[in-house]
Amino acid sequence: MNDFDIEETLRKAAVAYFGNDHNLGMYLLKGSLRRLSLLPLNIEQAKYLNEIIAKLNETASRCDYTGLADMIMFELIQNFPDFDSLLMTKS
Repeated sequence: MNDFDIEETLRKAAVAYFGNDHNLGMYLLKGSLRRLSLLPLNIEQAKYLNEIIAKLNETASRCDYTGLADMIMFELIQNFPDFDSLLMTKS
């Protein structure tokens, strides 16, 4: 579990949604969000994570899987506050 790459898994989830493999996309997205939620987040990061999860749920409930993939690739990964430092391995 230590080798779980959140960013790469999120990208694979988006690709799965773009390719209409909704079950795989859901599985990868849920795993990534769960892993993100287990990291020590600051207030800004936790707030953003809650907001993006609400948006993802709303988009999924509309069955807008292309929109879901776009949101993962172009919002979640790129706009998550301090995403790169959050994912750095601790020494």
